[in-house]
Amino acid sequence: MKKIELERMLMDPEGLKKLSERASTIKQKYGEGSGKPAFKIQAAKPLTHQVRPTPDEARANDLDHIERQDLLANIGRFLPELGKRNSEICFRTAHSQMP
Repeated sequence: MKKIELERMLMDPEGLKKLSERASTIKQKYGEGSGKPAFKIQAAKPLTHQVRPTPDEARANDLDHIERQDLLANIGRFLPELGKRNSEICFRTAHSQMP
């Protein structure tokens, strides 16, 4: 079925009835499915030759970004009690309040 034919059927009450009948026959033929995905998505495993940062390097990198001036400049709009504090304290407080 072409797009134009489908659009015409959607605009016409009789066309909607025909589409509904087609859908119900397809549903009867193939069923509704199990509702579960056919497969699970698996995370990619790191390659053996891949260099990964250590936890200390990752923490140091995070601190570099937290200390940027503009990172949490507007935090006072959302959490007024953090408006005048430095960005690292704001980040740690906001992170601890997350569920």
